[in-house]
Amino acid sequence: MAQQDTPMPEFDIVKTISTFLPFIILWGWGKTGLDAADPVVLWSLRGLFLLSQLINFGVVFLLEKKINSNSQTKENSKMMKYVIKRPQNEITAESPDEFAYKEQRVFEYDLEQLAQLKAYMPLLITVGIHLYFGAIQPLIIQSFSGPLRLLENNIVKIHYLGKEIERPFVAAPSPFAGLLGTKPEKELMDEWDAQQQQKKKPNQNANKKTD
Repeated sequence: MAQQDTPMPEFDIVKTISTFLPFIILWGWGKTGLDAADPVVLWSLRGLFLLSQLINFGVVFLLEKKINSNSQTKENSKMMKYVIKRPQNEITAESPDEFAYKEQRVFEYDLEQLAQLKAYMPLLITVGIHLYFGAIQPLIIQSFSGPLRLLENNIVKIHYLGKEIERPFVAAPSPFAGLLGTKPEKELMDEWDAQQQQKKKPNQNANKKTD
C-alpha cells in the first residue's frame, strides 16, 4: 500500500516576521548609529508610531463599517453554532462543563473577532515606557507590529484579502501542550461535542418510538 506524503505546513512569512521583529529591533537599534536624543530622530520615530496607529484604527473602523453594512446578506446573516471554553467563574458544581455551545450570526462573530484588534492597553504601556524611561525601541516595535498584526488577522484576510477561512477560527495549539502531556484545546472541544451528540441520540430514539 502506497504511503501518503504528509503535507508540508504552509510557511507564513508575516507571522515569522512578527515573531522575530522585536528581537531584530532590540538587537539592531544600537547598530544603526541613530541618536534617540536627537530631536529630529526622536520626533520622526514618534511620528512613525502615530501614523502606524492611525492606519491601524482606520482599517479597523472601515472594516467594522463594512461588516455592519453587509450584515443582512445571506452569507453573513447565517447562524453559527460552535463550542467555546467557558469562563472559569461560570463553572459551578451545578454546571461543571468546561465547554458550552454558542450561537451567533456570522457577522456578529466577525465583529467579535475584530474587537481583538482594538487593544488599547499595549499602546498605553508602550507610550508609558517611552515617556517614563525614554526607551525608543517599544515605539519602533509597535510601529511595525501593528500593521503586521492586521495582515495576520483572519477577519482582515477574509474581508480585505478575499481569502476563504472557515469559521470559527481554530487557535494555534500551544507549543508546550505536548511537553506537558495535555491535549490541544481544539481536541478537547471536539471530544466534548461528540459526547453531547451521543447524549442526544437516546432522546431522539425515544421520541421516534413514541411517534
